[in-house]
Amino acid sequence: MQRFVSKFVSTPPVPKKFQEIFPKKRTVNKILFQLDTRLTYHEMYPIFLQVSQNTNQENIPWRKKYPYIRSSDIMQMRNVLITLRTQNKFVHKDLLAMEDKLLNIAAELGNNDAISILSFNVIHEYKKENVKSSYEKDIETANKFIKKLYARNHHLTVKLIGDLFFENKTYDKAEKYYQEFLKLENSTKLAGEVHGKLGEIQIKQVNGFLKAEKSWLSCIELLEIERSSRWYFLLARLYMSSEPMKAKALLENCASIGFKECFKTLGFLELNYFNNYERAKEWFKTGMEIMDLECFFGFFDCCVKEENFKGARDCLESVKKLGNDKDKKTMINVFLESRKDSIKLLDKARL
Repeated sequence: MQRFVSKFVSTPPVPKKFQEIFPKKRTVNKILFQLDTRLTYHEMYPIFLQVSQNTNQENIPWRKKYPYIRSSDIMQMRNVLITLRTQNKFVHKDLLAMEDKLLNIAAELGNNDAISILSFNVIHEYKKENVKSSYEKDIETANKFIKKLYARNHHLTVKLIGDLFFENKTYDKAEKYYQEFLKLENSTKLAGEVHGKLGEIQIKQVNGFLKAEKSWLSCIELLEIERSSRWYFLLARLYMSSEPMKAKALLENCASIGFKECFKTLGFLELNYFNNYERAKEWFKTGMEIMDLECFFGFFDCCVKEENFKGARDCLESVKKLGNDKDKKTMINVFLESRKDSIKLLDKARL
């Protein structure tokens, strides 16, 4: 009955600004399908519009106005915006503000995930601001919520405690909470993130190679590449010496979504392991377009190996010009010192 009632909820006039920033229906529907949401685009749209127009959300009787809504639906709407931001790699301040508003509304409606996220946000702000007196009451309240939720085995809270220790580099405690979380759920997207971070802890441990590999394989199986590109890259680095073909496949997946670190890594892999100078140059050129200094170095090496001395000289001149940047000067000096023999070869070829 409530879903039937939703069809008669009137949508307020749509301001031009909202039309400009809010994604098209087809885009939203694609994300709704990915997230397997309960509500349809038709049911969500008037709420998105309402949230965008109101500064004081507390005065809106959400359940009375939208009788079909649940607090979990509000969190799903927030996830729609987060997914859009992640996939498009673009942040619009108004959509970001809508994410925050939706989080607050879900918390007011009693959603434990929202309450947990807001509680940890307070702790992060407290650390960042370093103004203890003004945050004491908020911290006290946040800690109470976290303790209550943890006592109930609230899954997200267990993960966020692990994240907090991970950020503080207290890796033994982070690992403890991550393992605890995986006992509660191990086949979700959140579990994918936990596996990714767990791998980063394990790779630092003695004989942690196999554990890290297992964790990162679980991670990329559970998460779409937009959310797991970092762990694709770390797993690829794990395979660089022992299984370069596996490394190459993982890196190419990362590069397909524009993960910048992959360009130089793929270039040097093609250059040093596969001796494919043309392919290596293609990757280095891609990196050179975003001014990745190491890609200039790699391109120079390719030209020298191919005896393309003009190309090597041109690249060397470009590198020297970049030396005006103080941050890059040290790297360039190391490069010039390590390539002395190659540079002498260029001088001889000129004669």
